[in-house]
Amino acid sequence: MQHIFHEGYAYQKVGVMLSGFTPKAQRQLSVFAPTDEDKKEILMLTLDSINARFGRDTVKIAQTGIGQSCQTQRQMLSPSYTTRWDELLEVRG
Repeated sequence: MQHIFHEGYAYQKVGVMLSGFTPKAQRQLSVFAPTDEDKKEILMLTLDSINARFGRDTVKIAQTGIGQSCQTQRQMLSPSYTTRWDELLEVRG
């Protein structure tokens, strides 16, 4: 804490709670819609690595759409406080 502490600021204790995470072995699968979880995981890892290397949305799932009407308006986009470290809120007192 010594390297991030600054004299004169009023610090407040806060917490972040994450929920809904389950180990892969404990996921409830559907009897009526069998899936191959290993193939899905490999696909998502591959898409993530391509997008990390060549830019966001270089490759995406077809159902996300490609037309202008399907794209999020960037000026209305909510901050990614919970998914990106560089957008984490900094609170000063």
